[in-house]
Amino acid sequence: MIRSLAVVFVVVLFMPAIAVADEAKKARSELEQMNVACSEEELVNRVKQGDQPIVTLLLDAGISPDTREAGGQPALVIAVQKGHLDVVKLLLNRGCNANERKGDTWCPLTWAASEGHTEIAKALIEHGADVNMQDKNGATALMHAASWGRAEIVDALLEGGADVNAQDKEGWTALMFAAFRRYPETVSMLLERGADPTLKNKDGETALNAAASGGNTEILQMLREWKNTDERGRTRTDTD
Repeated sequence: MIRSLAVVFVVVLFMPAIAVADEAKKARSELEQMNVACSEEELVNRVKQGDQPIVTLLLDAGISPDTREAGGQPALVIAVQKGHLDVVKLLLNRGCNANERKGDTWCPLTWAASEGHTEIAKALIEHGADVNMQDKNGATALMHAASWGRAEIVDALLEGGADVNAQDKEGWTALMFAAFRRYPETVSMLLERGADPTLKNKDGETALNAAASGGNTEILQMLREWKNTDERGRTRTDTD
């Protein structure tokens, strides 16, 4: 009786591993029938093409979702660059590191923010991407999104905990970038979410200076009105 129970216990214990092995064997067989190589190189190529069905089979066959191309670029970054949302989600769901990157180059979230891939950015955030990760210049995904006026991505990043007042190595903030690049909607959103327009970069310039250089009168007016308004929305010259 005890021996029988022990056998049952061992079988139950190893059932998941057996199932995975069977799935991998089946996937490799399907790939072979389609004359598709079961390799990391093939995974990278299929990620570039956005070929989700084949990428799925390659992952099922045992290829790691954290695979990198020969030059060191992670498959996830490539999928983000290409805008392949389904492939990005697939890699993330299979356990890919959402912060994977090549050296100190852009991380997946920064690429999504810069390229305007809103749904990809949201998927990365949901899977634990570091919203405050900096590139080699100290810039964050929020700064990149703000510099291109990606308001929806800016909102998602702030909801995900991005530091609205983070500064890069030159002291620039997301607000400065948005003001300089003339994106009033983004400037307004950043101000409403706590961006400090009095912060200065290494040249001693504030967001107001950046706006003046950008030449957008709407943003200039917005920043001047903020400067003359207290935390309760009253002009600073008003009396109680």
